[in-house]
Amino acid sequence: MLIPYICILRLNSFINPPNYDSLVGVSPMLDFLYTGLSPRALSFLAVLLIFVQANMVNYFVNNNKLNTKNSLLAGLLFSAGSCLIPQFLQLHPIMIANTFILLMLIQLTKIYKTYKPIRAMFMSGFYCGISFLIVPHFLILIIFIIQALLILRDVNLKEFLQGTVGMLTPFILAVVLSLDRNKDGFLHFFNPNVQLPSVNKNLAINTWIGLGSLALILIYIILNQSKLRKKKSVKTQKIVTLLFILILYTLPMMFFTSALYAQHLTTLVIPLSILFTMLLFVTKKLLVAELLHLSLVVFIILFQFDLIL
Repeated sequence: MLIPYICILRLNSFINPPNYDSLVGVSPMLDFLYTGLSPRALSFLAVLLIFVQANMVNYFVNNNKLNTKNSLLAGLLFSAGSCLIPQFLQLHPIMIANTFILLMLIQLTKIYKTYKPIRAMFMSGFYCGISFLIVPHFLILIIFIIQALLILRDVNLKEFLQGTVGMLTPFILAVVLSLDRNKDGFLHFFNPNVQLPSVNKNLAINTWIGLGSLALILIYIILNQSKLRKKKSVKTQKIVTLLFILILYTLPMMFFTSALYAQHLTTLVIPLSILFTMLLFVTKKLLVAELLHLSLVVFIILFQFDLIL
């Protein structure tokens, strides 16, 4: 039922497919998508991608036993959050790169108290490397991975090198694939332009309300963060810490030109959906969750079609 649910939330992207001309060149690795597929086909692809990501979020939450019982609520809130403002309706490179951020988080949690975490170490670095080949501002997550390794286990030099090799492997593949076709070689894939972040004051009212909703959820989570760790296992407490660190790293990312899009906030939706779901289970306010979810769905549908503007 999740696919029809996402289709309803993104219905306007099928009726009025967004234009993708501005995205050509933003991520050279994905130009074949934006030049080879129609906007409507990309809208269908976006639905499938969010469906996969929502299932990853559910797997992450349930496999790590972050809540008292298994639930699909985190994936549901993630799906709604990924459709919250009109700019999210594009299949943006950042949204695609978020898939590898989720895969990275899943692999990172597998190294906790694992005797030989070679595969998880390598794959977490590998997925991180792919993410910042797609959009350069995820380069910041190199520091995040180092922090994650230090939080989750006592890392020795061999394990650190395993993660490093994983991060470098996508770059090596990119160099090999690009040298024969582009005179700039690797530079064709990585262009870390930076600038001071700015806010577009001419955003539509539905965008401001959507951004305000994300801000309120973030504030609520920060004010109640102590409840997320109370009576939780050591692993759960460490994962909560990692998710807060990921939220923090979305701020320096904003100095990269590639992150100065509203779609950058889709990365923030990942930790927010997980942490907010945990809070709902801790405080046992599932009725509040249902009302909030219903409000978000109504808001998304009404504002997509300008029914109350």
